[in-house]
Amino acid sequence: MTTAQAQKTAISLETTCENDCIFCRDARSLQRKGSSPASLLAALKDWIRQAADRGVRELEIGGSEPLNGPLLFALLDVAKQQGMKDITLITTGRKLKSMRLLRRLCSQGVTCFRIPIYGSKKRIHEAVTRTPGSFRDLIHALENLKRVEATTYLRCLALRCNQGDLSNLTRTVLKKFPQMHFGIADLKPTSESLIFYRNIFPGYRSLFPHLKKAYQCFKAARPLTPGFIDYFFSALLSFPFCLIDRIDPRFLKTQTAKKILRDKDFRDSDSSYSYARRCRPAPCRGCRYRDACPGLYTVSYLAYGEGDLFTHPKNG
Repeated sequence: MTTAQAQKTAISLETTCENDCIFCRDARSLQRKGSSPASLLAALKDWIRQAADRGVRELEIGGSEPLNGPLLFALLDVAKQQGMKDITLITTGRKLKSMRLLRRLCSQGVTCFRIPIYGSKKRIHEAVTRTPGSFRDLIHALENLKRVEATTYLRCLALRCNQGDLSNLTRTVLKKFPQMHFGIADLKPTSESLIFYRNIFPGYRSLFPHLKKAYQCFKAARPLTPGFIDYFFSALLSFPFCLIDRIDPRFLKTQTAKKILRDKDFRDSDSSYSYARRCRPAPCRGCRYRDACPGLYTVSYLAYGEGDLFTHPKNG
């Protein structure tokens, strides 16, 4: 799957993943159907060339785990030949415990890594990945990433099993990996099952005190570097705005938040899948953030109802 925009193009390599995350129901059994590897590689190379001809110089490569497939390095060769200046790899990070592999990726043009982290401790992180050794591999990889010039973005999804650790994770990242960007994001539903969703996501009222504590840790410790703040803020903006306002009433009035909200990539980021679409239930209609807020996921509303919202009257 590929997408293109004026300044950036993205490719998704749907390979298998060594993790078995609780929100990704079929991660280990995912297989690409249809195109043969040779024809797919040819099509993706052509896509990169066409994007470069249009002046695109940023490439993002994601999927379940791009490093597990046979196509990645051939695509990096083409991207480098076509003058792509910024290449981002979205990965679990586990294979980057190999410094040799990491250096090879950087030498072939990868300038940025986007990696998930779900807890400050093995017990919490692996409660999400359901894969022994995944936390050890990730920490080893992050230590390696400190030794290269590539930019690293770490993102945590707020879940039932890690909500109590969000502030500890924030402090840990800020202390051990201060040069890396970090953010905590809302969970985009991956199923229509309300039972499945409730089992992994706690609801916004349950999440609120933990998210607020993590936000306060970030505000207290993070140097005022625009890039670091932008990433944390953009992740936070994935939550309903009434929740953000309850965390910090000044947040949505900051120039950083306003700049992110004007960005087309941010506004167009929602999935076309019905269960990942947003809705605005009745209480949202009188909220002062109605026009700017993307709303909440339909599955979240169906699972927890109107009582999970923190709506603010326009004149309130």
